[in-house]
Amino acid sequence: MVKYVEILNNKMIKLYNNSEIIIRNQTFKEYINELLIKDLTDIEGRLKAIKSKYGYKKLIPIYIRDDLCFIPLENTQYNKLYINIYSIVEILNNEVVFIDGEVLKTKKNFKTLKNYIMRAKQIKK
Repeated sequence: MVKYVEILNNKMIKLYNNSEIIIRNQTFKEYINELLIKDLTDIEGRLKAIKSKYGYKKLIPIYIRDDLCFIPLENTQYNKLYINIYSIVEILNNEVVFIDGEVLKTKKNFKTLKNYIMRAKQIKK
């Protein structure tokens, strides 16, 4: 399961799975489109539908399937991250605890993180 995706630059991403880190020479948009194509959609279509149905204007969760939904965040090292909400076990202050025990510090506080996750969990296919 992908825990989170870090955007390294405009042509490279790093996927953090439970047991491994994978660097891919593709954009985040290309990666998401790869996941969504089986549903006959792409990231633009999915975001447009989520905005329309749920009224979100910014920080829009990217729903892929029932076990994969990304929320945009930044960690304390100022890198852009997309965290899979279904890989999160707990939120402690400004830290996200994942199912494998990894802890990731973010620039967001507990309340903000909880709100992001609650909004994202409302989205169902």
